[in-house]
Formats: sequence, C-alpha cells, structure tokens
Amino acid sequence: ALNIGSGTFSDEGAWVSPASSISLQGMVYFPSSESNPTSPFSLRILLDGEESILHTENGFWSTTLSAPLTSGSYPLTVELIDLPSGANDITSSSDTLRWIVVDPTGPEPVEIISPRPDSPLPIESLEEVRIEMKISELEQIDEDSVELHWKIVRGPDARVTPLALGDADMVIQGGNLAGQAIIAVATLDLSDAIPEQFHTDELYLHIWVSGQDMAGNDMLQPGGTNNGDYPFTTWSIEGPQAELELEESVTYSRTGDISVGQNVMVTISIRNDGEVSGTAFITLSEIHLDESNNRDLTTLPLEIFVSPGNRTLEYIDWKPTEKGRQWIQVTMEDGTVVNGPTLNVVEAEETSFLGSVFNGVNL
Repeated sequence: ALNIGSGTFSDEGAWVSPASSISLQGMVYFPSSESNPTSPFSLRILLDGEESILHTENGFWSTTLSAPLTSGSYPLTVELIDLPSGANDITSSSDTLRWIVVDPTGPEPVEIISPRPDSPLPIESLEEVRIEMKISELEQIDEDSVELHWKIVRGPDARVTPLALGDADMVIQGGNLAGQAIIAVATLDLSDAIPEQFHTDELYLHIWVSGQDMAGNDMLQPGGTNNGDYPFTTWSIEGPQAELELEESVTYSRTGDISVGQNVMVTISIRNDGEVSGTAFITLSEIHLDESNNRDLTTLPLEIFVSPGNRTLEYIDWKPTEKGRQWIQVTMEDGTVVNGPTLNVVEAEETSFLGSVFNGVNL
C-alpha cells in the first residue's frame, strides 16, 4: 500500500510536493498455501536512483521514503531479491510500479480574459458577471479546489470594510488541467449585492482566486497580489448615469437682419433622460457663411446642470462684430453639434430704409 504525507493519489501513483513523506507497506504471500512466510525475505525499493533494502518479518514489511527535491515524474519500484532456491516471484509488475510526480510550485493566476480590467462594469449588468481567467499549472490543477473570491467596496482601496463579499466555484474549461493557459470561469449574480443608497457612490469590484494543484501546493500570489487586501483584479462599477442630449432647438431673440454689435440672446436646450443629475459641457462658435471670420465665443466650456427627467434652458448673449450671413454653432463634449438659424448682420446704418427716414420722429 502507498501512503503520502501530502498530495493526491492517482491511478498510477501520486502527486506530491518535494521532500514530502511517502510510506509503503506490504507483505509476501504464498498463494499455494495461502500463508505468509515465517522466514525473512529481502526486498529492493528504488526511487529516483536511491535504493533501499528491506527484510520482511512474518511476511510483512514497511518503510518511509522522502520524495525527490526536483520536479518530475519518478518510477517507484518494489521487487523481491535473493529468493531462496526454487522460489518464484509471480507478483504482477503493475502491482510493484508506481509513478511519483513531484510538483514544487502551486498554480498561478496569469491574466483576466473577461471582463476587460480597464472597462467599467455598468451597475445594471451585475445580474450576470462572467469572469474568465487564465491560470498556469505545469503538472495538474485540482479542479475541485479552484474558488473565486469577490468583494464590493466604496473607493479603490480593497482593505476597507466591504459593502458585500462572497465566493464562487470556478469551472475549468475544456478539461485542460495542466499548462500555461488553463481557462477557469465563474459567473456571479451581484444584482442584490449593493444597497440602493450606495448606487451613485464610487464603487469597485475586487476579485482573487484560491485553490491547489494535485500535489497540495496553494495558489500563488504573484507580486504580493491575489489576496483580500491586494486583489488580483479590480473593476470600477459604473452607477446610474445622466443621459444628456443637446436638443435641435437653438433659437435667437432676433431674426432676419440685425446690426453689427446688436445684442442677440441665444437659447440652448439640454435634456436629461437619465436617472441622476448631470452636467453638460458646451462650447459656442460664431460661424460665417464664407468661413473667413469664424470665432470661438467661449474660452472655457459652459457648464449646464440638468436634473434627471428635466430640461434646462441656457441663455447666452451674442454680439456679432462682423457683417455677413452667420449663425451660432453649439458643440457638446460628446461631439454633438447643433447649428442655430442664419442671421444677416449688416452695418448699423443699413438696418432698414424706413428706420433711417423716421429716425428721431415720434410716431
């Protein structure tokens, strides 16, 4: 019989860590008489080139060995030696050979495949978060031991008290239990993990993974990460967002022909269809038909606050400085562009014939 101090048995022998103890017990048996010999028999045990000679006592024997120090697969053999004259060893070779696989290093998380670590997780998607990661293990991972740990905290520091935490079993894909690209997957339902009053806070999901290989070596913590204080991967959680839209309704307080320097009130409308308040950043430009005298009217973007489900009207004064056909162009930070109607700007004395004829006359 084969017994090991640590590791896991296999059909061919066992996976063990370096220098771990290996115990062997057995007996010599006479099938014809169904009895054990009372005289001692000698046995040779070979492991990694190391030979041990044992002697039976009433047919029984036992010994304890140490596993090799370096990784590899080693044959462990037991054979009877120096048999008495006429004795015949009919032991099956399959009963006297075991393979000892020495594995000095635990599995190591390599990278997150999905979701992408640099992509925020929308809070409405937390009902089904599929986490897929790559693990390296050169001998064989213990697929039943691999577990994903997670917690949600306010702010990026994983060491603070979490709002929620939990664990989930990971499933190894494709039956691939060894190599540098073992794919492990877990699906989390975090839809009820965050109290509603924290939905608009700065939230983060932290994860790390634990488990063992078949030799009993624990999952590694590369660079001091892959633990509760310093997780393997972190995602920001994107809470409810403002949905701001620049409406196609830029209007002026004047129409038709206006004079150079005459004040025009420009009205801009921003709508918010989101669940939380938001601020729109817009810039205004004066655009000329011949594009020769285009100019920016805002040195810095204007900030327009809009509450959820509402519309905000913003009023801006505009005084054209050049004559010609021109209009106001409004640009929002998301790239949306809306143009106002075209005005014809003329010199003050050209505004109208009647205006000059009756100037100063009390009608």
